[in-house]
Amino acid sequence: MALKSTFGLAAVNHNYTPEERQILNSYQSLEYLPPHSKVYRNWLQQQPARLDWDRWLMMGLIGFSVGILGFLLHQIIDLISEVKWEKTKEFIQSQDGELTSSHLSAAAAAGSGIPEIIGFLNGTRIKDIFKVQTLIVKFLSCAFAVGCGMPVGYEGPMIHLGSLVAAGMSQFKSATFECSMPCFSRFRNSEDRRNFISAGAAAGIASAFGAPVGGLLFAMEEVSSFWKNKLSWQVFFCCMTATFTTDLLNSSFHGFKYKNDFGLFKTKFTSKDLIAVNVIAVLPSILMGIGGGILGSGFTHVNIVIGKCRKMFMSKIKDKAMENLIKLLEPILILAIMSTIHIFLPGLLGCTPLDCNYSTAPQTHTLGYETQRSNECFPTKDNDSRTEINVVSYTCNLEDTPIYSDSSENGTQIHRRGSYSESATLFFGTGEQAVYHLFSKHTHKQFSYASMSTMLVIYFLVACWSAGTHISSGLVVPMLLIGGLYGRMVGCLFVDQFGIQHNKYWAWMDPGAFALLGSVFLFWRRDETHHVAHGHYAKWTGDFLSHPLYHALLEFKCIPFLGHEPMLIKSDGSVLNLDLFTAQDAMSSPVKTVNMFASVHSICKVLLGCTHCGFPVVKSLGAGLENTFCGEITRLELRNLMTRPELFIRKTDFNATVRMPHVSDIMHPHFRVSKKSPHLATDELLQQYVNEEKHTAIILTLGLRHMTVVTPTNQIHGILTRKDLMGFAIEERLERLLTNPPRKLSRSVVLGPP
Repeated sequence: MALKSTFGLAAVNHNYTPEERQILNSYQSLEYLPPHSKVYRNWLQQQPARLDWDRWLMMGLIGFSVGILGFLLHQIIDLISEVKWEKTKEFIQSQDGELTSSHLSAAAAAGSGIPEIIGFLNGTRIKDIFKVQTLIVKFLSCAFAVGCGMPVGYEGPMIHLGSLVAAGMSQFKSATFECSMPCFSRFRNSEDRRNFISAGAAAGIASAFGAPVGGLLFAMEEVSSFWKNKLSWQVFFCCMTATFTTDLLNSSFHGFKYKNDFGLFKTKFTSKDLIAVNVIAVLPSILMGIGGGILGSGFTHVNIVIGKCRKMFMSKIKDKAMENLIKLLEPILILAIMSTIHIFLPGLLGCTPLDCNYSTAPQTHTLGYETQRSNECFPTKDNDSRTEINVVSYTCNLEDTPIYSDSSENGTQIHRRGSYSESATLFFGTGEQAVYHLFSKHTHKQFSYASMSTMLVIYFLVACWSAGTHISSGLVVPMLLIGGLYGRMVGCLFVDQFGIQHNKYWAWMDPGAFALLGSVFLFWRRDETHHVAHGHYAKWTGDFLSHPLYHALLEFKCIPFLGHEPMLIKSDGSVLNLDLFTAQDAMSSPVKTVNMFASVHSICKVLLGCTHCGFPVVKSLGAGLENTFCGEITRLELRNLMTRPELFIRKTDFNATVRMPHVSDIMHPHFRVSKKSPHLATDELLQQYVNEEKHTAIILTLGLRHMTVVTPTNQIHGILTRKDLMGFAIEERLERLLTNPPRKLSRSVVLGPP
């Protein structure tokens, strides 16, 4: 397996190796729309007229469940983090040893799960990603990985967990527990299941960030490939419910300890002190955007290279038990390295002197109610740089001495003197807590270049390493932290050059503001429009250097993904106009077809002789019109018919005399055709099951699995699958035409039935 570079324009198609193509071809496609056959239309006519109240109810249930799950995940992470550092202090004092254990289970729960969800919602069948076992293992693995201090986040797993909850609740049945409830049975079709899974993914990101609009936009732009305007409001309601549930419960507890703040919602990953920004800040924003794009592309490149090295190493191990053992030991090794760094690095970087005063009095909000005390310690000397109260002393000496107490107004005034550890303040706790430290305003000199650059290098490399291990991990918080470190260091350069500014015109020269600016991911959900240019320049720079992270992971995992329109670049660097080509330039032929009046023997022979997932249905209309296209039928529907011999009865009113299989049975069968099964000689009339849906729109827009190419006389000419329309496949088929002027458009090929 070659280590090919991931650098290059985002529009350049990925070239798969022969080994990668075998993995790519092992995936089957999904057709999201129900089969629009006569059977399906007759089934629809028998359904009672309904409003959408049950869809809204299901969206609310999904949002509430995801919110509860997000609350539990937050609390367990906080609890593990607190216990960890308490035990660390005891370990340092007593020099006792500890034992670490690990267990490998549910491979589908590894990683963030976002590439798998994106691939599934794009139309690729991926095994085991919606099992109950995956949900349990994903939740526990994420809680332990984030809580113990590994450089990973919980936002990515929350997207997968939200999708898991939605996939199970919307169907009200479980293959694991072998149960099926009669509630909401009309949602047991591929289209509704897809919509609810999209809503669950949006609710997961909304619960993690406390941003319902952000969850909606993320699902719409990044996760889901098919969207309806009507679905937007339903998904937004689901996100609102999830955010409200998580924030309401998190406001009351921290590590499952009651805080007496029930109902007091707090913002996450944002700054409390707003700073006015003038037009002069646009130029630094643009420069930071370019630097952020380079840093993001480097993160993607290192992530993929480490993943390929890991795959090459694992491919050389033939013993399955040894392979599983290495998968177990890898995250333990990373955790041991990070724990060693956390314990010994702060001592090497020394202590920072501190002399300041702070008050224990609660702050008064503009609306009149009291909130928690300020987290600022004001300097006693001629120094305008403040320091956070919750800095970590670690091995340094830090003493608090009460000055005076006035409980009526000012509370207790505390004089703090001594020193604190910058590295321990950043390393101790979760990545989310480190992000809060970096976003703090008016703390211009709280962190030095040495502590921030050291953490940036270590966190960058270890986060890329951890991303591909067999633990449930996300990349959102690591990217936020890396961007925050990069931005804060740039802000410190401005402070060193121009000093600490008091004038509000120059107040934007604050390292905390630059840290917020460096975390590019934040601004897709914020309304700070004066930073939009920064985000655009970061994206343009990143797209020029590499593919986006999640799309690069899709290519690395060889999950088929069909973009909206592939871009082909010729050898001279110009873009090829795909409108100059017809369907026959990309189609596959010859095509395996099924006759309208086929025998059971011939159908079984077709199913056992290939692995195709769909077949055009043809019939003869006379001489020269033997293979006239009538519609399509899927492999799953043919398998279903083979197990229902009572459907072979010839009746005038077919649906009136024979009970038809439920639409959910057609979409989700659990049976197979055995080569030892007897082959009946009875002709089977397939007209009742032919999918007559129009195929004139793009496969991606309609969510189709394939599209039949016919001649003007409606004869089968070829077939287009989702994999045929992937960029690399089109490039190969048009390789001859890329070096020569395109031929004129042929009018002998049309798409779909006339």
